[in-house]
Amino acid sequence: MDERGTVITKLKDPDSWGAERVALYNVSFDDLTLADWQAAKEGSVTAPFTFTRYELLDTIEAE
Repeated sequence: MDERGTVITKLKDPDSWGAERVALYNVSFDDLTLADWQAAKEGSVTAPFTFTRYELLDTIEAE
């Protein structure tokens, strides 16, 4: 099964002039590990993916 979707990211930096949002379309995750347990280790997630196009929804404008 080759499920594809849309991912919208948001960056809000208090030291900048605002927030920036980007939409990624036709996203396909190449590898997605749902659980990888190890005792006494901080958790992390790696999810490599590809997409076919992007759109800038909001941009940070210099004041």
